Amino acid sequence: MKRYVRWICAALFLTAAAAVIWFLYLFTQVDVSMQYIDWTTSIQVMPDGTEKPFKMKLPHAMN
Repeated sequence: MKRYVRWICAALFLTAAAAVIWFLYLFTQVDVSMQYIDWTTSIQVMPDGTEKPFKMKLPHAMN
């Protein structure tokens, strides 16, 4: 009886390890079409889908 329990536990452990590896593998998939963010330019997307350059207006420093 102990021999069967030992084999069942080993099989369950291997199954659980394979499931965890498969689950984590899903997060390492990279879409080739993904582009890096360009932080040097910015645009504002309008409600109709058009784009216009975005310029942040900073408040004047108080002296």
